[in-house]
Amino acid sequence: MLNTARTEDRIAPAMFRVDGSEASVRFLGIIPVLIFVLAGFMAMKCVGRRISEVELITLSGVSTALMWLSGILFLLRQNSS
Repeated sequence: MLNTARTEDRIAPAMFRVDGSEASVRFLGIIPVLIFVLAGFMAMKCVGRRISEVELITLSGVSTALMWLSGILFLLRQNSS
């Protein structure tokens, strides 16, 4: 499997599933996990406003900015490919 990975330019999850290794069964993309985590931080803005917690509102504002930045970078990367 490693020899095949060294010769390929781009590695896809399907290549590992063909090999039948145990690691390929537990493949999880990091992008959906990050989206859910950032969405959770964004939802904390409502909680922070409800309990008047300034630090929580600030944290959710920073995570909202990170979400926008990651979306813009994703679109720029898609357009350049």
